[in-house]
Amino acid sequence: MTISKQSTWVMGGVASLALALGGMACGEKGAAGGGGGDDDFSAATLAPVDVDVEGQKISVSVPTGFTLDTSGFIRFQSPLKDNFSLPSFTFNLESIPPKTLDKVKLTSGTKDKPMVETKRVEVAGGFLVAGHNSTKGTAELTFIKPLPGGKAVSCRGVQARSKGVPNLEATLAMFEKACTSMQLK
Repeated sequence: MTISKQSTWVMGGVASLALALGGMACGEKGAAGGGGGDDDFSAATLAPVDVDVEGQKISVSVPTGFTLDTSGFIRFQSPLKDNFSLPSFTFNLESIPPKTLDKVKLTSGTKDKPMVETKRVEVAGGFLVAGHNSTKGTAELTFIKPLPGGKAVSCRGVQARSKGVPNLEATLAMFEKACTSMQLK
């Protein structure tokens, strides 16, 4: 299934997308895929989807059962009702992207809870930076894949949880596996 920012989604389309992504998680303990409860997606099974990011077609793997947020940008999130503190993946077409790895920044930190980088690397034809905030309540990974002509597609995985992100390192590894699976079409 191809997902486009320009597409108009109706309830039937969203339901079809959920089925195409492998069904919805049921919300029971451990059902999220990480084994540690509803908010642990660190061991989630990833499934490929085709996405149209403002005219650039890509294929990328996201956690099975994640659904498209139709609020005006391309974001996959947990289908669980209260998904505010659960992982999500946002895709953007960057018209003025960072040209070098040292220019990629994590954006989830605050003055009181700055981000702590745990990884900065060129990988899979792009730039990857990962980390968590100083309290380990936010995990974030940003992957920038340059395109011919100077633009880039970005994938950002993030989870924020006041009690701390469960299985933090494994969650960041899952974000990396998902975002670096991105293939340009």
